[in-house]
Amino acid sequence: MMAEAYTPSLSLLAQSGLCLTSFQPEADVAGSLLYRVSLECGSIESPLSYYVSDCQGLGLLRLKSGSLLFTVLPAGQSAAVSERGLYLFDCRFTCRIIVRNAAEYEILRFDGPGWPYFRSLLPETAPFWRIPPAVSQSGELLPLFEKKAANPVLCHMLLTEMLSRLTLGHMLPGKKAPSYLADMKSELETHYYETHTLAEFEEKYRVNRYRLCRTCTESVYSPPKACWRKRV
Repeated sequence: MMAEAYTPSLSLLAQSGLCLTSFQPEADVAGSLLYRVSLECGSIESPLSYYVSDCQGLGLLRLKSGSLLFTVLPAGQSAAVSERGLYLFDCRFTCRIIVRNAAEYEILRFDGPGWPYFRSLLPETAPFWRIPPAVSQSGELLPLFEKKAANPVLCHMLLTEMLSRLTLGHMLPGKKAPSYLADMKSELETHYYETHTLAEFEEKYRVNRYRLCRTCTESVYSPPKACWRKRV
């Protein structure tokens, strides 16, 4: 009943600045990998309120500008989203989105084997969970938000690693990454075309190279892997 009651009118929403792209994965992909279900792109310039119907899987809310109010029903958990970034939410519950002024955002829904286990590791106290800025701002997740068809193995890899980092962050509280780690990650991702060495970072941050390697490993981050991804 709830799914039927909150089914949005796509034609009316399209007039307000929303467009929806559905993806049709092959049966073997849907049965083996995490895959994209749909991508909703919103560019809202005036007040708008609508409901997102419940479905299987998880969702990624990517706020690009403006602000919105995100509410999960029927629990009524609400949170105002005004900071640009990525937010994970459970698609099994109907959500209400309110744009009071203007906002530009995207909602990606994905499904497939494995996501219920990751979901079980996340706390129940919030309507969504923010993806760490080091992950969301790196640009490595951008292929997930392309309207055109994307390599299913790449999508599965990106979704799995994102969920792994997020859940590990909740499972291992209190281990705050040192500031130089984020700086080093940014350097590698913005200057990926240059050659980098441990000796270079050791001198720059005044941190022993072995400690640098250990810190990266503990933070679920691989500098060589990051460079390889950006170059690809």
